[in-house]
Amino acid sequence: MPHNPLRILGVAPSDIGGGAERIAVDLHLNLRSNGIDSRLTVGSDRGHTPFTYEINNSAYRSGPIQFIERIGPSKERATEHRVPRAVRRGLHAVAQPQRAFRRFVGLDDFSYPATAHLDQIAGFDPSILHLHNLHGGYFDLRMLSRLSDKWPTVITAHDTWLKGGHCTYSMECTSWLDGCERCSHLDYPPAIRFDVARQNWQLKRRILQESRINLVTSTQWAMDQLSRSIVADAIVSMRIIPYGIDLSVFKPACKQSIREQLDLDQDADILLFAATSRHNPYKDFSTIEQSMRLIAEKVRKRKLLLLFLGGDSSLDKDSPQLQVRGIPFDSNPKNVAQWYQASDLYLHAAKAELFGLVTVEAQACGTPVVVTAVDGTPESLIDGETGLLVEKENPRSMADAVITLLDNQERRLSMGDAGVSFVRENFDSNLMTDRYLEFYRKILHDLDKNHSRDGAL
Repeated sequence: MPHNPLRILGVAPSDIGGGAERIAVDLHLNLRSNGIDSRLTVGSDRGHTPFTYEINNSAYRSGPIQFIERIGPSKERATEHRVPRAVRRGLHAVAQPQRAFRRFVGLDDFSYPATAHLDQIAGFDPSILHLHNLHGGYFDLRMLSRLSDKWPTVITAHDTWLKGGHCTYSMECTSWLDGCERCSHLDYPPAIRFDVARQNWQLKRRILQESRINLVTSTQWAMDQLSRSIVADAIVSMRIIPYGIDLSVFKPACKQSIREQLDLDQDADILLFAATSRHNPYKDFSTIEQSMRLIAEKVRKRKLLLLFLGGDSSLDKDSPQLQVRGIPFDSNPKNVAQWYQASDLYLHAAKAELFGLVTVEAQACGTPVVVTAVDGTPESLIDGETGLLVEKENPRSMADAVITLLDNQERRLSMGDAGVSFVRENFDSNLMTDRYLEFYRKILHDLDKNHSRDGAL
């Protein structure tokens, strides 16, 4: 029977956050604007996005656990601690000793009972279940087999957590290929206390062997990684769909006017870097810090301003002409776009990165990018035309690229124009939505065709 009309049930950690959350929300809203009945369930409803429903796991837990949750601070009065947090943690451990032990040692905690009730939470029966990042403390991965038996299931992998024992990115480690034995990077997020990575990997493998998913990644690099891993056992079909951004927001603007609005020096060379934490091992703040010192030594007669989007101004610097301004995290895309529009270059240093959404946003605003060539990042620009790729963890390489572009305004402007065209052709949010719609319909068409063939037999 034809699956009509199309009904999409999305699942994501939150409706406000990083790239995974933004893509999930943007896709959900774009689907609705296209007349599709899309509903989004989230582990944490922070932005109150329309037709978004919070996955309240506490409502499906035992009476004692619900009581412990009630004696904590409420959402309306988040600062009210009727019972100290440490006491509530102790009560949780007493009420759920096995779960407390798993969490303590680093075994995956999949005790999230609301996962079995996603359709009830959203209030409808979907034709497609679309899962985004499944880690983050809200989703029971053990339910994947049952869910994928009930509904055709799409998973968009926003990182590579599914392939390994605990980390979202394995970086140079390849032990995920044969079982994550003797993990030497327990500190990679999400960090674990003891080496139980193999046990986590084995559990994921059993779950995936019993599941059937339609896998989406935003880069060829990510698809190559996951299709070589235990995820391959579950893949029914796969598709590369690059991330898309709102080009009505991320677009060129008059640099002088934007700088005036933001109270930025019109005569300074302004560089922008975005990272929510200098302690994230997947980001490379050290390369930014060291390259800025090298740049300042080279251009001593010019004013340099580094805008640290999502961070502070505590950069270790020696040059008096180098200024650093920390810009607090802002979930409003229009505000974020202004910082791209005001900058001469966007710098992106990472040790691991699936796509590079911020580099696309910068190019859309007409700002050339200097990006470390790691994982999927080379797929988010045209090296030499819209920006420059540099060696990872190589401050000299980044500094040389930045100086080359700062010394050549004509090339910067040409790169800026090329970047705008490149993003419009490849990373428009509406194009991303169209690609997903085509994939959804193909999945349902193939499913109907298989059912018809089975009926004929």
